[in-house]
Amino acid sequence: MDGQEQEIDAMFTKFTDAFAYIRQTFVNANQFAEQVKSLQAQVTQLTQEFEQLKQHNTALDSAVNTLTSERDAARNEASQYKSEAEAKEKARDEAEKNAGEWYQAHTQVSNELASVKGQLSERETELQRALDEGKSLKDQLERVQAQINQIYQGFAPKPVVEVVQDHSDPQPRDPATQRWQGWPQRA
Repeated sequence: MDGQEQEIDAMFTKFTDAFAYIRQTFVNANQFAEQVKSLQAQVTQLTQEFEQLKQHNTALDSAVNTLTSERDAARNEASQYKSEAEAKEKARDEAEKNAGEWYQAHTQVSNELASVKGQLSERETELQRALDEGKSLKDQLERVQAQINQIYQGFAPKPVVEVVQDHSDPQPRDPATQRWQGWPQRA
């Protein structure tokens, strides 16, 4: 019986090993099923995260496109402002140049005006001297004419002068006949 016992023991060992293997397979299958469930949950979670990232990426792409278009518009606007600023700077330089020329012309005209005013003042002074001298000469001429008249009056015969009546009033009429009357005699 030893041989048979050994054989039974060997079979029992094989049978036990087979059950252990089957049991281990079931345990492994359960662990594998749990791992599959866990992996499926992870896949589901990753899929959701991927969808969220995809939506987030789409939103970011939209934001990048918007910001890019805003940047391009801002660059265009900045370029336009820059060209306007350059044009205004050029106009300012031209105006400054013109202002310098106008200031020089103003200074020259102001100097000429001051010179003309000085000449006018000298001429007015000369005119006043000439007027004063003319008045003096006129007074002297009147004195000389008076002296000459006195001399001529001494030599010339005296004219006969009749006094003519001054009739500044209208000539009177006779109230009854309406004929003209003579002028009244003045006393």
